[in-house]
Amino acid sequence: MDWKMILALVAALLANIRDLFPLPTINDAGGTRSWLKALVLVLKKVAAATPITIDDEAVSVLDRIVANDDTYAAFHTLLVNLFTKSGAAVALASCPCDEGSCPEDVRLFAEKAGFNPLIILTAIQLVLKAIEIIKNLKDKDPVAA
Repeated sequence: MDWKMILALVAALLANIRDLFPLPTINDAGGTRSWLKALVLVLKKVAAATPITIDDEAVSVLDRIVANDDTYAAFHTLLVNLFTKSGAAVALASCPCDEGSCPEDVRLFAEKAGFNPLIILTAIQLVLKAIEIIKNLKDKDPVAA
């Protein structure tokens, strides 16, 4: 990736970053959907600035999920289930463990990195679940004769 592409990516992000704040609460389906629509717009610009196509395809999938009422309802339920535990946002917490039960190395990593390491695992699970949902939707589509 050359410096011109990096500048294009940064410009695309900065031009639309205000649309991504404040973050919605995960239980607010409408707010989350609006935020995801804004995210899709930003990601489309970023994906267009890269020479690879898989990012364009991923953004297209997210766009279709957010645009369809039924698919989004299922997707939002999935997000709520992935990101919450007893109504508290687990993946967005500063430390992945309950107070006092966190191994020292995990707690130190979370503090130094500035994010919960479970976010990575959650993102992977989310991608895998989205792939499964899309595969199931494709399997249920009637085959054109």
